[in-house]
Amino acid sequence: MIHIYTGNGKGKTTSAFGMAMRACGQGLN
Repeated sequence: MIHIYTGNGKGKTTSAFGMAMRACGQGLN
């Protein structure tokens, strides 16, 4: 999947970080 984040603010960073953490979590499980 491809995720594109646009705009400024915490939402973009938090979303990207959340996706990264989720990917790592799935990898461990």
